[in-house]
Amino acid sequence: MATAYAALVSLMHLLKRILHPSMEFAVQEGEHIKSLQEKVCPLVDLLEDLSNKRRCSKFVTDELKNQITNTGHEAEDIIDSYVADTVSAINSAAAENNIREMRRRFCEDIKRVTETMHLINQKLIEIEKKMDVQKHDHQHITSSLDDALLRQVPRRDKLDVMVGFEDHLDQMMRRLATTEPKLQIIPIVGMAGIGKTTLAKNLYENRFIVETFHSRAWVSVSQAYTLREILLSLLYDVQMIHSNEKKQEFNEKMSEENDEELGERLHKSLFGRKYLIVIDDC
Repeated sequence: MATAYAALVSLMHLLKRILHPSMEFAVQEGEHIKSLQEKVCPLVDLLEDLSNKRRCSKFVTDELKNQITNTGHEAEDIIDSYVADTVSAINSAAAENNIREMRRRFCEDIKRVTETMHLINQKLIEIEKKMDVQKHDHQHITSSLDDALLRQVPRRDKLDVMVGFEDHLDQMMRRLATTEPKLQIIPIVGMAGIGKTTLAKNLYENRFIVETFHSRAWVSVSQAYTLREILLSLLYDVQMIHSNEKKQEFNEKMSEENDEELGERLHKSLFGRKYLIVIDDC
């Protein structure tokens, strides 16, 4: 699901850039591109909603995920190729007939992928309806259980309620979904007590984020911190994915390594991988 989502977000950003007023497109071309954008944006939101629901993989098949990914990549290729070919044709003073033919093929290709996006959107809407029906049935059955039994059900997996942070969460999800390889530093700033840690926690534990990043680590930094404490905390989070080792046992095992060696170990653990590190100034 993460790959499909990233493909659509990447296409959405491309469409936004290509529709900038500085890009001069003929009326017909612009209309087709806007039509594609109108299909892609709701699809991104729908895919995000589905990825946050339990048992999503049971309904969204690998075939559909691949179709979403491939269609997103195909649309980007069509747009990139057309822009490059148009610039080349203008620079080489190509015949007007050739340029018109390029525009005709471009409009046909964009129309075709737009129709495919529409069909994908319809499939996902049906899937969401099925999931909601099953959720409703499950809730109906659960409501008939004894209240005393329900109070014994653990609630540890439930995220903190976020009121008024939905837009911020959505913006940061989109930034984290980028396929660009360069390092990103995303600050969350504001007065104490407004919910910065809650926002970061919701991002960190989001199902899409868990699937997107190979490694995740959370470190709380107090005013009196040491580099060693930070390195050990990061290493533990990165490596605990493949181990059930307790943190105290892990720290004791690393006791003979100095800070430089710990840093080298962390570098090797993260090199070549997509990782998310949250540093919480507590």
